[in-house]
Amino acid sequence: MPPFQSPDARSFMDQRPSLRESYLMYSENDVPHPTNSPNYVSNIESEGPEVVTSWGYDQERVHSPLSTNGTVVSAYQSVRLDEKGEPIGLAVSEAEAPPQKSRRRSRWLWGIGVLVLLVLIGVGLGVGLTLGMKKPAEESTAEVHPDIYCAQNPQYCLGGSIDSRYYSTSGAFNGSGIAVAGESWDQNTQRFLTLYFQHHTGALRWMYQGPDGGWQGGTSSEVVAGNAKNATPISVVAYLDTSGSTNVTVHHLFYIAKDGFVKERVYRNDSITWEDGPLNSLNLKAFNAPNVGLQACWYGNYYGDKDVSDTENIPYNTPGMHLWYPMDESSFEQWGWYLGKKATQWERSKDQDQGQWKNKNTHGGVGCFSWGNTNTTYVMMVNQYNGVEVWWKDTDKNTLTTDVHPINTWTNVTGAGFPGVYPSTSLGYTDFFYTQMQNGSIMGRNISWAAENSTVVENQTFTIGDAEEPWLGLNGTHMTNTAVKTKSGGRDLVSFYQTNGSDITLFRRDIVSGDWDRRPLSIPDD
Repeated sequence: MPPFQSPDARSFMDQRPSLRESYLMYSENDVPHPTNSPNYVSNIESEGPEVVTSWGYDQERVHSPLSTNGTVVSAYQSVRLDEKGEPIGLAVSEAEAPPQKSRRRSRWLWGIGVLVLLVLIGVGLGVGLTLGMKKPAEESTAEVHPDIYCAQNPQYCLGGSIDSRYYSTSGAFNGSGIAVAGESWDQNTQRFLTLYFQHHTGALRWMYQGPDGGWQGGTSSEVVAGNAKNATPISVVAYLDTSGSTNVTVHHLFYIAKDGFVKERVYRNDSITWEDGPLNSLNLKAFNAPNVGLQACWYGNYYGDKDVSDTENIPYNTPGMHLWYPMDESSFEQWGWYLGKKATQWERSKDQDQGQWKNKNTHGGVGCFSWGNTNTTYVMMVNQYNGVEVWWKDTDKNTLTTDVHPINTWTNVTGAGFPGVYPSTSLGYTDFFYTQMQNGSIMGRNISWAAENSTVVENQTFTIGDAEEPWLGLNGTHMTNTAVKTKSGGRDLVSFYQTNGSDITLFRRDIVSGDWDRRPLSIPDD
């Protein structure tokens, strides 16, 4: 009998060699990667995977009435033989018992025999099924109860949260968060893409693509954090800090910890360490569910955003970040951060008090587009009807506010929204807007960004796959996307998501047209 698989899994794929491209891949996104190896990690907690506890009551094991103590009950009596080897009848008292009493004893013995036989059959079946359905998490010594919430809401769960048998014991965590960062301005870098993921041990790790197109890292030496919750979403923001005497590459990585709080880890290539970020002191408690959305977006330029109080002292070209995390099952909360004097301070967004981030499906992801050459930024979320909503905000306070084009207010543009996504889909945007559809396929759409006039461009969509079928992801898989330049001067779309629970698979295609290529990354088991 084959190994027991998650209902979302197609087949567990063999690990393949590291990805090697015949071309070099250069990121066009202004998202940098460290130029030195962050081998030292501070404040790392246990790397052991988190045990999912029951959302309801603990269930006691049901015992057979005959197995609650050490007594062994036999349904068979010994047979006595005479000197010739002939069987002797059962011994009775000299005063022979009445026939009716003998019949009662026979029925009683027959009943005991049948009951014991049924118990033996049950034990045999149990052993056989246990051997035939080996659990991926059989190495765990902790008893894990089925998650009642996930049994009732499987569309909001994946991996081990559905059943402890689906925990992966090699490669990536089943339900791993995935985030990618690239860089384009540093021609001396030896890393063109950096991928962050959750290892099957529970630790958050990173691996990178080198100049030859191959992938390296992902070992126990490349650990970012060891206290992440199971299947935590991961988001990364990277930028070049030019405020000092030398340019410094900075990565901010966000995730949800086992204690339920949103965490920030910061890497600078001038110190080559990972440190806790300023967000941690806010103790932002995330909605407690197996699969939720979390997104941090790089904010390329400051245009007078009223999310912060000290607006007059922030230069126009100051980079920053916006962060969305789930407060409950239907509400996100937004926070903002800016470099410079605000480098140690996060502030809660003020205009969300109008209710823009309520009545959402926080099991779904959050997407954003905030690095364009205008002063308008966009955010995408999933509503409670499994449809995508697109919101925009123009922060140019020198522009006249109108009813159709308000300034510094998040506004929903219905022309860019669409229905039919998977309830816990991830959302991602680079050149195309990626979502997971109801059937598990990953679909990309070209969006014409024009504030209140934004629309999905007709006949400019695709589904990741080949001519025969789409290449389905695990239902609810985390996903990350980017676009890169090739050595020949072309441009490719790149997407990462899970297809079998222990993998992270790279999908690539020319931005204009052509066939998709898929290659699972080689993730160390140690």
